[in-house]
Amino acid sequence: MILRLQARRFLCREAGCLKRTFAERLPGIVQPSARRSERLVDIQRHIALALGGEAGGRLVERLAMPVSADTLLRLATTAPRIDAPAPRVLGVDEWAWRKGHRYGTILV
Repeated sequence: MILRLQARRFLCREAGCLKRTFAERLPGIVQPSARRSERLVDIQRHIALALGGEAGGRLVERLAMPVSADTLLRLATTAPRIDAPAPRVLGVDEWAWRKGHRYGTILV
């Protein structure tokens, strides 16, 4: 589906103005210079957070919203962070990949 929007253009009549034309903004529909609507970006971000890159790419292809797996991962990384409460219990596990040479520690 192709959605065609019509936005007004304004001309600056000031002689010293570096930017000669201005386009009308469409808040809530599309960001300035964007190629996708905010609603489509939100749907693709939810798919990226749920499935990841490759699996999400296959799903959006089937849903007729094709986008690359890399773009989905980029959308997932730009998702707003939700502050979780501080953990009450912390577990520590240590191990050796090669005794005397490489060790690992994980906090759970």
